[in-house]
Amino acid sequence: MSAEGDAIEATIAARATPPGRIPPIRLLGDIACPWTYLALHALRQAFGAQLQLDWHPFLLNLGDLARQRRRLAGPVAHYAAAMGVPFTAASLAQAVDTRLVHAVVLAAGADQRAGDAAAALFHARFAAGDALVTADDVGRALDARVDAADAARWCARAPAHLPQVERAARTARLAGVSEIPLAVVDNAFVIGGLQPPEAYHALVELADIRDQLVA
Repeated sequence: MSAEGDAIEATIAARATPPGRIPPIRLLGDIACPWTYLALHALRQAFGAQLQLDWHPFLLNLGDLARQRRRLAGPVAHYAAAMGVPFTAASLAQAVDTRLVHAVVLAAGADQRAGDAAAALFHARFAAGDALVTADDVGRALDARVDAADAARWCARAPAHLPQVERAARTARLAGVSEIPLAVVDNAFVIGGLQPPEAYHALVELADIRDQLVA
């Protein structure tokens, strides 16, 4: 992991003020989506190392994303600066197929490391401006922020997860999901868009209240 990566992890840990019980959080998003990049940062700021992230692939329409990039640059840069998250507007210049990247995150999820893999790949995409077009691009992005052995294992396992990427994305659209990011807390409470850490804390508290009521 790079020195920059260590500094960002330390900042996230310092900001995290999680409540007592942290249920699993499923994040529907796309590595091509800058709002999902910021939402993952907000989740990590909310829960730190206690975040239990389940990744649900969603495939944006690349044509729509390319047409929106100029409109996105200003608002994304504004919120990224407010959150203390690195962002380069040039990262929006190229819309790329993210199926392989999703598959790598799902492979990491088998090791309970989806959050780490997603954070590394999002950083490469939107902070460093890497397109992540090839398997080598993805491997280098992971190597910069996670253990090399973990990165190699996830990349090797990724092709087996490609059918799961397609199925997850298709199922989300059939269920009516049309916009991302979308976070599902404890398989019960849903919140969309970019939210502050406190909003995620509130949903966790709702889950805790529900458990007390049904106990």
